[in-house]
Amino acid sequence: IVQVQGGGAGGGGCASTASSNAAAGGGGGGGYIQKLYTASEIGASQTITVGNAGAGGIAGANNGSSGGTSNFGSLLTANGGASGIGSGASGGIIRTLGGEGGTVSGTGDISIKGGYGGSGEGVYNVTWVISGGGGNSFLGTGGIYAFNSNPGAGKNGSGYGGGGGGAILASSSSAVAGGNGAPGLVVITEYIFS
Repeated sequence: IVQVQGGGAGGGGCASTASSNAAAGGGGGGGYIQKLYTASEIGASQTITVGNAGAGGIAGANNGSSGGTSNFGSLLTANGGASGIGSGASGGIIRTLGGEGGTVSGTGDISIKGGYGGSGEGVYNVTWVISGGGGNSFLGTGGIYAFNSNPGAGKNGSGYGGGGGGAILASSSSAVAGGNGAPGLVVITEYIFS
């Protein structure tokens, strides 16, 4: 059995605020694909690549980095999630997009696209602002969202392939970074029948 999980993307960072708020989007979760192979279907060898974790956007209105792609040769591919969008300061309506979940390719017995990162949204004059949570993956959990009543850097994704959460800031705050995504994974479980 071959299990291939793509890396989670980083969430967006937030620029410093004055009489304003900021809320960034979360990074997308990595895709997942799994298949049962016979030895003859795999062949003599396959090159394995494990996707890296996407970094959160650095402090400021900076996007996160996309998650890396995991491969089992040319047979199975799990793409990493797309980056969360960074947020500038706004005294009005805020909407910053989260990243799309990673797709997969190859003929899998199980194929699951990564979860979307949530959008950072809010309206300053009613003091309601929420950051985008990171997208979940089959083997991981995205960094949780936060409200402007609990501002700060984005939360990191966990497990394998979870996306990083977007940062959030209340009024009169210094710039903060987005949360990091979680790395990908490739697992090969071999069975010998006699």
